[in-house]
Order: sequence, then structure tokens, then C-alpha cells
Amino acid sequence: MVVLALELAPGYRQFAFDQIKRLKVLQDHGIDLVAAVPALSGDGHLRYASPRGEELRHVALVEIQGALLAVAYVDRDGICRLITARATRVAERRAYRAIHDRRDPGETGLG
Repeated sequence: MVVLALELAPGYRQFAFDQIKRLKVLQDHGIDLVAAVPALSGDGHLRYASPRGEELRHVALVEIQGALLAVAYVDRDGICRLITARATRVAERRAYRAIHDRRDPGETGLG
């Protein structure tokens, strides 16, 4: 069983992405990276570390238009650089639901 160490991350105010990569993600996964911006700029989001070599990437688990998605990004000097987005994996959905199912139904936001 895979256990993810989820943490609450602050919302971002600035975003960047590669336009060619955005179009590839849209073509391959049917997800527009721009749609992730509101979910990552609010009160906070759940994420886990996903290092790639020397680069510390994060995967945020966010709900976008009713779907739970995994959005990979890197923080570069306070700017959220979006890398890719995809459907969540089983372990990601379980971890996300385990936290959200414990929340008070009256709560808004994650923080």
C-alpha cells in the first residue's frame, strides 16, 4: 500500500507554464493547465513532494470542475510553474478522501 505524506500548501499569486506543454497536456489528458490556477491560488491545497533529480516538484491534489486531478508544479521564487496535470491515481484519491472525509462539512477552504 502506498502512503502519501500530504501537506497543506499556501495558495499562489503568480503562475507560469510553457504554452507548448500546456497544449500537449490538453491533447494527452484533456486538461487545460489554466484550469488549475483557481485551485492553486485559493486558501491552500493538498500536495506531496515529488522530486525529480535536483528539482523539488510537488503534486497538488485539486478538484477542478468536479474532477479530482493531480497537478505537478515547481515553486520558483514564489511563482508556481505548472508542469502537467492528469487524473489522480488510486492512492492519491484515498489520501485526499481520508483528509476530506474527516473535515467538518461546514468548513470552507483547506486552511
